[in-house]
Amino acid sequence: MDEVVVGLALGTPLIQALLMGVIGYPLARRRPGGMERFHRSGFQWWIVALLVVLASGAALASDTLALTSPAQHDPVTAARVLITIVAGLAVLLIIEVLGELWQAKSRSPAARAGRERYEKALPESVARTATGEGALVGFVALLEEAVYRGLALGSMLAITDSKALAAGIVAIGFGFGHWYFGARQVLLKMLIGSVLCAVALSAGWAAAAATHVLFNFVLVAWAHRAKRA
Repeated sequence: MDEVVVGLALGTPLIQALLMGVIGYPLARRRPGGMERFHRSGFQWWIVALLVVLASGAALASDTLALTSPAQHDPVTAARVLITIVAGLAVLLIIEVLGELWQAKSRSPAARAGRERYEKALPESVARTATGEGALVGFVALLEEAVYRGLALGSMLAITDSKALAAGIVAIGFGFGHWYFGARQVLLKMLIGSVLCAVALSAGWAAAAATHVLFNFVLVAWAHRAKRA
């Protein structure tokens, strides 16, 4: 059963593609202007795929979604949760800053293309405001943590005693889940996924979710401020 849950969680991108191909594309073809909206529907279908996986995983392995799962420390205190969230957020921001500096130095067209793909995937109404975009990516972060750090990591630890192996597999799966945005984002998300796995192992997937949500909020505020400058 744990293997099935891991397969579902790490296979979320395939489920998204299946849902878009079987349901989204045929519906879009039948509606005026449907294809244009279809090309901006990536985030909506990602959310649907995450919800499908989360519901299925909860039915098969509900214990992995206990708020302090899969923390390796007992008990998980409020102080530990807070310290872990702050430390995790700080590391994620350092990774992001270093990534931005590398991008600026390399002037990579691929990096710019990844950003353009991200912006095109946002629903037009959401992308206009920092509040709308922040709410969307915050919700996505919450679902991603429940699926990747809750279901996937929790189930992986039931399969293997190696925390490093379990976290590595989940981080790699999380990275490849963002393949649409380019190789740079895949590598970046692997690093981010590794940090979030460490947060989850220290204080639970809910702490990783809080870290991820805050991180996304900061990135959105940062991006919108840069646009206004």
